[in-house]
Amino acid sequence: MGYRIAHLSDVHLAPLPFSEVMQDFALKRLVGGISWHRYRKFLHLREVADATRAAIKNAQPDHVCFTGDLVNICTKGEMARGLEWLQEFGTPDQLTLVPGNHDAYVRKISNNGLAQWGQYFDSKGSKTPFPCVRLRKNIAIIGLSTAIPQPLHRACGQLGQRQLKELAAALTHYGTGGFYRVVLIHHPPLPGQAHRVRDLHDAAAMREVLHSCGAELVLHGHNHKHMHEVMETPQGRIQIFGLPSASMTSGKSFDAAAWAMFEIERKARHWHTAVTVHGLADDALRFDEVRKFEFESGVVTHAERT
Repeated sequence: MGYRIAHLSDVHLAPLPFSEVMQDFALKRLVGGISWHRYRKFLHLREVADATRAAIKNAQPDHVCFTGDLVNICTKGEMARGLEWLQEFGTPDQLTLVPGNHDAYVRKISNNGLAQWGQYFDSKGSKTPFPCVRLRKNIAIIGLSTAIPQPLHRACGQLGQRQLKELAAALTHYGTGGFYRVVLIHHPPLPGQAHRVRDLHDAAAMREVLHSCGAELVLHGHNHKHMHEVMETPQGRIQIFGLPSASMTSGKSFDAAAWAMFEIERKARHWHTAVTVHGLADDALRFDEVRKFEFESGVVTHAERT
């Protein structure tokens, strides 16, 4: 039997009342709030985000992977509404979240900030939140945080040496153990995949870790468009997928909302993955299949969990 993982990203949850923009005042929060009310609120619709959530729940995946930007400027109200939205989606055992840059928009975030979402990236026995590792059957879901506060007009991310070192150790350990390794990260992980004011600062180091240690699948968001790259490594190919915003209306500058399902199973000594991408159908709050394909990866040595 295959294990089914659904992926979504960049919900940018509405509403964002302007009264909240002035809470815990920060210049970047003000600029972001003005941008939301002048432009972004017409692109990121709550009804589309809720339709994406409903479509995924109706598909009944075994697990949901959410690659960040649940909120917009991190007001107390947004963080609380974000938690409610997650709780209506599923339990922490059913969903893994990694944060995006909008989830750490400013340095001072009141009401415990991301910690209130912590059950959705909790890694039992870990002293630090990230990397988080969640084992589901013979699937190792490894979540990373690139969420760091940024200056005005920048949306970059950074992993840091500690996360990169622990990621390398986790990829090696679970790869040797015969697990299918899924890496979750908000920013596109490779150099050149995002504009320099929106990129991952240590993308070159991330590429080296992936090349040296291998992985089966990397899921990301951030660019608000469909992305798919194949990375060749000595351990085999790594499939790297990015999705549009899960709340985006009809695609003009960006692609319309989408989510994806990955059905993973062992066939002989290889991993087989069937991918189905579902896209918003003309703002009708319905999702149709827009792409379907399969790939094989890795050589399964043995599995520690079944």
